[in-house]
Amino acid sequence: MLRPANTESVLRMKRRNDGQLSGIKWEEKEMKRLTLNSMALLAGALLAAPVLADEAPEGPLEIVVGAGPGGGYDRLARAIQEVLDTEGIIPNTINLTYQPGAGGAVAWATVNRSAGDMTKISIFSPNIVTGEVLGTDTISFSDMTMLSMLVFEDGCFAVNPDAEINSAEKLIEALQDDANNVRFGFAVSAGNQWHVAMARLVEAVGADVSRLRSTVFDSGGRAVAALLGEHVDVVATGCAQFAQYHEAGDLTVIGVSAPERMGGVLADVPTWQEQGHDVVWGAWRGILAPRDLTESQISWWEEKLRAVTESSAWIPVAEENYWRTAFLNSADTTEMLVAEREEYGRALRALGLIE
Repeated sequence: MLRPANTESVLRMKRRNDGQLSGIKWEEKEMKRLTLNSMALLAGALLAAPVLADEAPEGPLEIVVGAGPGGGYDRLARAIQEVLDTEGIIPNTINLTYQPGAGGAVAWATVNRSAGDMTKISIFSPNIVTGEVLGTDTISFSDMTMLSMLVFEDGCFAVNPDAEINSAEKLIEALQDDANNVRFGFAVSAGNQWHVAMARLVEAVGADVSRLRSTVFDSGGRAVAALLGEHVDVVATGCAQFAQYHEAGDLTVIGVSAPERMGGVLADVPTWQEQGHDVVWGAWRGILAPRDLTESQISWWEEKLRAVTESSAWIPVAEENYWRTAFLNSADTTEMLVAEREEYGRALRALGLIE
């Protein structure tokens, strides 16, 4: 039996050149993101052999993206599309369609209406549990088929170097004066991982979380555009969203909500812990399909998605997007989501976002 969740533990995953998970280490008082349940599932899944399937879809496949172009959903969808095609993992054409709204729930509901149809899939994130916890979504992951978990993604906070708040020090000072003075931006739904990460920073610096002022955008790309235009003061999202702008000097990444620094062009950015603020929070992303898929259909997708993450073409994609690859099969993904729903419930309740 799996041990119950321990919210005082942290899963530290060191990046290897192949983009896979390695170097798992537990430390106390660092991170409340992944549970011991999730860790146990991940360890078992990494050792599991793929299951061959005897049922394959005919015709084109569709990835329904639950946010606008340029964000985390879109980047993962495009990566899957590219690797499936270039590696010849499947013969089918893969099309992307966009149905932004409700943090991804609009797309998930669309996919789920095609019960038993394995040709339609979508990307999910922590929004799939936070919407349920907050009571804003009418659809639950238990209503659909969870095919796999694919990646973990750490968060970065960025500011505009030409704005009044252009450094970590000025942001902290402004928050401590009055959190309502700072305009936060993030995507794609209230209560999601980036909202929680921002709220935890406000709390960590001793400011009033209830005064947090934020704007929700329908994609990470639009949140970044708002920051470039100084319509918001700081944005929190996946680190890959900021890499090119940080390198060019158009934006400045001032903190990473991870247990250790990122690599590449973000190697110079300190973690929030290095700066004296205990903020470690991030995201995970996976793939779902409609309800009522057969075991054979699920096995087919598990095999193909595992092949994506194990292919040579995936390595540069994972590195470019600052992803830590962690494949989980359908059953283990569902069990992990049950644990993460409880974890997010505790986090959102502690931050006053739910009663």
